[in-house]
Amino acid sequence: MKKERIQGLDGVRAWAIIMIFFYHLYPQLFKGGFIGVSLFFIMSGFLIYVTTIEKDFLTRKKFHTSSFYAQRLKRIYPSLLIFLGCIAILFTTILPTGVHHLFSEGMSAIGSYNNWYQIAQNKSYFAKMSSGSPFTHLWYLSVQMQFYLLWPIIYLLHKSILERYGIRRANYVFIIGIILSAGLMFILYKPGLDPSRVYYGTDTRLFTFLIGNLLGSLYISNKNSNRPKITNANGIKFSIYVIITAALIFLVDGNKSYVYRGGMLVIDIILSLFIWIIINSPKQSLLLNNRILSFIGTYSFEIYLVHYPIIFYFSHKTRNINLLLTLVIIYLTLIVAVILKLVTTSGVLFITMKLKTLISLTALTGIILLTCQYLISQNPAVQQQNELQASLNHNKKLISKADSKNPPSEKQTSEDMSISMIGDSVTLGAVEALKNDFKDIEISAKEGRQVIQAESIVSNWKKQGSLKKNVVIALGTNGPFTEDVGQSLIDAIGKKHQIYWINTYGTHLQWQEKVNDTIASLARKNKNVHLVDWAKEGAKHQDWFYSDGIHLIPNAQVEYANFIKNNITN
Repeated sequence: MKKERIQGLDGVRAWAIIMIFFYHLYPQLFKGGFIGVSLFFIMSGFLIYVTTIEKDFLTRKKFHTSSFYAQRLKRIYPSLLIFLGCIAILFTTILPTGVHHLFSEGMSAIGSYNNWYQIAQNKSYFAKMSSGSPFTHLWYLSVQMQFYLLWPIIYLLHKSILERYGIRRANYVFIIGIILSAGLMFILYKPGLDPSRVYYGTDTRLFTFLIGNLLGSLYISNKNSNRPKITNANGIKFSIYVIITAALIFLVDGNKSYVYRGGMLVIDIILSLFIWIIINSPKQSLLLNNRILSFIGTYSFEIYLVHYPIIFYFSHKTRNINLLLTLVIIYLTLIVAVILKLVTTSGVLFITMKLKTLISLTALTGIILLTCQYLISQNPAVQQQNELQASLNHNKKLISKADSKNPPSEKQTSEDMSISMIGDSVTLGAVEALKNDFKDIEISAKEGRQVIQAESIVSNWKKQGSLKKNVVIALGTNGPFTEDVGQSLIDAIGKKHQIYWINTYGTHLQWQEKVNDTIASLARKNKNVHLVDWAKEGAKHQDWFYSDGIHLIPNAQVEYANFIKNNITN
């Protein structure tokens, strides 16, 4: 059988990168765009199986682990290393506060453990741009490289069963792996907590690659069988799957429990069926082979690398990304992606990319990262951020201690109110000031926390009998939320409690208006919910904030606590 190019795959790659791009650009609108990563993972699993089988069985070139790893390194690392070096130099110059952990993040990408690094650092993928970095998206490449590391083991196990018992039994290697990995995602996911552990984890994302492997096995079997091939009568099915896939972009929410309790598996199966129709139906694949999609698909890897830092930069410079700025971001992304691909695949670098060259390039990138990290550490704004982080770490220890030292008062007064407060890093920074202003206050505050995660905290407080009469909510900085999510939290607290919801302020916070409109609407609809207008107060005092325009300097933390107290007592 002659090896031939599978039609339509560039179009699928284009579809995947478009979903991811617009998810990162407009997360509140294209909230399900992150499934584009699943599409890439399935494609990777599919292609790696097809190419390995064809090389091992249909040509004289047998599968060798060393050559397999060498090919993957040559494909990914030249672009990755050049990207890291250039972004390090650029952001050190134009936005040093966005890369204050540059060296550790960059090295985790080079070492292909960035996903586990972000898990260890409690970095939330769903906390949007307010707590990210221009390297946040590199978790994907780390998971990809870890799968490549596992592939020879998976394939040799599959091959040994294939040669003895046939393809059907050999496919159980993939099926069992899919069940185990998806089951692990189900088990490890904790409702009410940030889902980034199961979203980033290689163990909990492996099933998506294995679905691609299974798809590849079925494709090879179908291709070599004497059964009638799928024809263009499949057009209706193709249209249905296009509509379903498009709908998922707007309907799926990465913060919802159903995604990790089987939903991701169902979504991946839908995406794999979409790919199956394309690769088995020539006329349908032609729809994805137009010049625009083929161009985007050809440069999809480079587009993925460069798009996020560009979006990250503009998101930190303006609150409103309008149509004109969107077009500028798209144009810059495409231009930089083309240049990156030309440098790594059409120039001298590609011709001489041997192991020694790759090692030298890696060493050079490491030196650049280390040098830039030193320069960044000398920046006053970054030093402020480090002070802030130290303060947050200190305050984590304060609120982790039992509040038994401050038992609830039998009678509340304006000077001594009983408060339960749920917040994010803004609240965490002001813990000491809040405890000074309120003698009886219990605070639960965490970096990257979103509104959808607050209900489980309320539930625990209720079980312990520690939920106080007055509940202060200071959430919304880390991303928008629907009115239904907010109402669910209010209902969980209950009508017997007075709720004071502090709205959001950030100098360049894209979703501020949307979040604050939602909070205002909830306050109007619930008599026991009172709006605390921090956005109006914060806008009056720009000198209260660190360089990120969100967190408060020490003196302003006292003002923040006084502002909350005055609003509650009044």
